[in-house]
Amino acid sequence: MTLSFLGRIADKYGLTVRSLLSTVTEVAGQQDVVGVLQGDSEVFLNAAARDRVAALCRVPRVSLHRALPTWTREEPLGPAKERPAARLHNGVETVAAWGPACPGCVAARTGRVAPARVYLAAHQRVCPRHRCWLMSVPGSGGRVVGLARFPEVVQAQEDHRRLLRHSPIAGSAFEVAEAVTAWWWAQKWPEETTWPARLSATVPEGEEPGRWRVLARSLVTYPETVAVAGALVDQTMKRRIAPQVRGHLPFCLGDLPVLISELARCLRRPWLADRLASCMDGPLFAWAHQCSKAAEAPDGDGQRLLWKVHPAHRLRPLADELAQRLQEMAGGEAAEAPLPKRRRGHSRQADAAFEAGLTRARAYAAARGHLATRADTLQDGFPLGAWMTNQRMLRLGMPAWRSAAL
Repeated sequence: MTLSFLGRIADKYGLTVRSLLSTVTEVAGQQDVVGVLQGDSEVFLNAAARDRVAALCRVPRVSLHRALPTWTREEPLGPAKERPAARLHNGVETVAAWGPACPGCVAARTGRVAPARVYLAAHQRVCPRHRCWLMSVPGSGGRVVGLARFPEVVQAQEDHRRLLRHSPIAGSAFEVAEAVTAWWWAQKWPEETTWPARLSATVPEGEEPGRWRVLARSLVTYPETVAVAGALVDQTMKRRIAPQVRGHLPFCLGDLPVLISELARCLRRPWLADRLASCMDGPLFAWAHQCSKAAEAPDGDGQRLLWKVHPAHRLRPLADELAQRLQEMAGGEAAEAPLPKRRRGHSRQADAAFEAGLTRARAYAAARGHLATRADTLQDGFPLGAWMTNQRMLRLGMPAWRSAAL
């Protein structure tokens, strides 16, 4: 990351990062540095500031452009275009996923122990040499988690990289698989014993267990996520399920026994097939539903729909999940504080509208014993029939909590 690189330069000169940025952007006694410096911040520099940094560290600009992904990502505007400017952004606004660099690798390359942060793709979270997981933690420089007791996580990254080399759709398949395992993670099935054991074995001393459950989900579920991605791109399995999806849309995952039995086999969880058989929502059902449509759509459109993760199923930023957990745990005035109107990827206004419709639906079901409404059905003046029709149309992209409520 650019700010991490500047931090190492600042150490060489005995400066803080903020002081270095002020020096780089100073013109006639005035500095142009905007933003709050946090543990997970990133900095964007304009051309004039980049020229000064290149001269300061004596590294050609082309080399810095190649080594730093955000080097020319954004062009901050100062009072004058030719004046150097720097803009600080916090972690959730940076251009890609990040994490701490492996301390062992940093020490081997630089000859000293110093923290560093780097941009990390999903298949770069494990340092195979030093067997550690490089975890991003909002508001901090990240955390390094040892994997000496978890060879399956190290092996999973090797499998992940092999999958990326051999399949052009492996990246998209991993995004779908990540949404699938995150949905399973939220179910807390009693038969699932591997994940709780892995979670409890990785929790650092002094860490609050609930907070660690949010932070460690990607680590704990990584081997299974890679296995699911491999199963989804497997052409043999696709050929086997093709007769089951051709000509009709699945009502539940039980209509695709080959799919759920193959997932249960490759994940070594025999009980999973029974759990999935009655599933009628979630990212895996949405993927299976699109399988039948992909066969009838043109090649490009079919593949695009097949590997598209609905916004309701996408992983929320860790900062948002941690903020929600703090809100749930807080007491007194903190718990009563008004929530923001929107959170990334989710509308609180839409959630409130759904709750209002759900209240009318429950009253209707309590009075009549069913929800078989017509499109023009009203409940206390509320268009319940139209609301139910909309929920049926949106069910593929429905969040898990809404599906459970219905």
